[in-house]
Amino acid sequence: PPTIRSFQGGSLRGITANLDHVQSLGINCLYLTPVFLSTANHRYHPSDFMVVDPLLGGEPAFRELVDACHARGMRLVLDGVFNHTGRGHWAFTSLLDAQEQSPYRDWYLPKSFPIVAYGVERHQVNYECWWDLPDLPKLNFDNPGVQEHILDVGAHWVKEFGIDGWRLDYPGEIPPAFWKEFRARCRAESPECVTVGELFGVRPQDVGEGGHFDSLMNYAFGTCALGFTGGDVELRQDDAIGGEYEVKALDAPGFRKEYTEVCRAYQSAHAAGIGLGGGSAHPSMLMNLFDSHDTARALWMLQGDAAALRLLLLMQACAPGPPMIYQGTEVGQVGQLGIEGSGRDPHNRQAFPWHEPETWDHTTLEHTRAVGALRADSEALRRGGLRWCTATSASGTDGDDSGAGSDAAVRSLLVWERFFDDAAHGAGALCVFHSSRGARTGLVTVDT
Repeated sequence: PPTIRSFQGGSLRGITANLDHVQSLGINCLYLTPVFLSTANHRYHPSDFMVVDPLLGGEPAFRELVDACHARGMRLVLDGVFNHTGRGHWAFTSLLDAQEQSPYRDWYLPKSFPIVAYGVERHQVNYECWWDLPDLPKLNFDNPGVQEHILDVGAHWVKEFGIDGWRLDYPGEIPPAFWKEFRARCRAESPECVTVGELFGVRPQDVGEGGHFDSLMNYAFGTCALGFTGGDVELRQDDAIGGEYEVKALDAPGFRKEYTEVCRAYQSAHAAGIGLGGGSAHPSMLMNLFDSHDTARALWMLQGDAAALRLLLLMQACAPGPPMIYQGTEVGQVGQLGIEGSGRDPHNRQAFPWHEPETWDHTTLEHTRAVGALRADSEALRRGGLRWCTATSASGTDGDDSGAGSDAAVRSLLVWERFFDDAAHGAGALCVFHSSRGARTGLVTVDT
C-alpha cells in the first residue's frame, strides 16, 4: 500500500503493455508524473533531470513508451519539476561536500555555512527550500548556469526522445521570462511542443503567446463541476487539498455563474485573429480536471456516489478544453483507505489495480469508454463554442430563477450548447445534465 516512503512497483514498460486499455478510454495523450532519477517514490525530489530512473526501466523503456504512443497516434507529456531539486541531486551534493568552494554554490540559495541538510528540523534549514522542506532545496533562477541547464533539459527530451510537451510543476516562483525562453527552446526542436502550467485559480495572464504557457491545469473547472454533481451529497474535502481548490455545492444557476466567470476571464484575453491552437488564451485551450495526484479522488469527495462521478465525466467531456482523467478514475478508485479514511496523499496515489479486475467498477469503466468515444466522434464537443441554454418546466419556472418559488428539479438541470457559427463546420451538440438524486424534472422545454 502507498505510504510516504514506500515504492509500489510498476514501470514504464508496464504502461506500454497496457496502452490498449488506456486508448480504449478515448485517451490520445499521456501525462506522466516525474520519471527522472530520484530518491523519492513519487520522484518530485529529482536527483538528475537527464536520467530516467532505472527502477522505471531507464531510457530504453522510456523510448519504447514514447515510440509506442506515437505509433498509436497518441502523444506524451512529461512532468518538469524545475523549481527545486532533491538533496541527492549532483549539484546539491557538490554543495554539501565542498560547501563555499563548490562550483554550484550559487545554483542554490544558502543562508549560511556550513550547509546542513540532514538531521535538521523543518523551518530550521539554512538554505532556501520549497515549503521549508529540507529535502527540497530551491534552485536559484537568477543564476545563468541554472537557467541554461534547465533550458538544455527541456530541449533534450524533445529532441532526443520526441516527447510532445511539458507539464511544469509549481512554476509560479520562477520568472515568467524564463518560461517564455523555455517554450521557445522546446519549440525550436518541435514546433508543436506544448507547455502546461500547474497553476491554481484563474490565470489568463499566464497563458497564450502573450503569456508564457500554452495551457494551464484548469482546476477551476473541477471546483465548479464537482460542486454541481455533488450538490445533493455532503461533499467531503476536509483533508482533500488546501489553497485555491475549494469545492462548494452549486445548483445549475450557481454553476453557470461561476463557470461563466472562468470562461469570460480567458475569453477576454483571447487575441483576435489567432485561431484555437495558435497560442492565444482561450477556455478551449485549458486542460480540464477535477482530481489528480495532488487532490483527494473525486469519488472520495463525492462520498462514493458513482452515479455522480459518471455525470462528472460526462460534463468534463462536453466542456470546452481537453479533459484530463486521473488513472484509476475509470474503474472507481476512491483511495487506499476507502470512503471513511483519509483522502490525502499518499492514500490517493494507490497503484492501479491491474491484477484485481474483480475490484473494478465495470459500469463506470464502460461509461468512461462511451464518453471518450462520444467526444472523439463530435467535432462540436472538441472545438465548438459554448452557449448557455435555459430550461423551463411545465409550471413556467426556469433554472435561472433565483426566487423562492423556483422549481427545485429544474434548478438541478444544467443545459449548454456546443456550436459552430458556420454550419459547414459540423453539427452542434446539446448537452443536458441533471444532478438531483430525488426530484424529477417532469416536462421541460429548452431554449437554444
